Amino acid sequence: MQRKLRAIEQSLLVVVAGFLISYLGYILVPARSPYRLYPYPFELHGVWMFDVLRRGIWVLEAARCDAFPSGHSDVTWLVAALAWRHDRRSFYWFFGPIAVLLPIGTVYLRYHYGVDVLAGAFFAIVTWRMCMALGAPREAGVTRARLTSLA
Repeated sequence: MQRKLRAIEQSLLVVVAGFLISYLGYILVPARSPYRLYPYPFELHGVWMFDVLRRGIWVLEAARCDAFPSGHSDVTWLVAALAWRHDRRSFYWFFGPIAVLLPIGTVYLRYHYGVDVLAGAFFAIVTWRMCMALGAPREAGVTRARLTSLA
């Protein structure tokens, strides 16, 4: 039970830190998405609700300069890394394919430039290392506390 609680605590730290660091990137490097800047020779049209969703995003999105880094890719890769660490089966069947396809989709649908996705990967690596370093002393302290209580 303690192990599952530790995994949940670690997952929350990683995901929240991933969001906060990507928001910091939005503030420090305000960049607009490609679909907001350039007139393309052809307009993307999808099936089912694509046009409704695209218009809804355009109307409801308050922050117009939030392309760098790709928070979609950043947080997706962090969640995939957590799945790899804690539940490999869910990684192979669900999170792994999403971690590959979502960054490709954000570039294809013109929500991000390729450099935004690369920056998202960099931010994900930095966030992961930072969170693992923050969690390491606590894990060691818990282990020491358990050992002293057993003695």
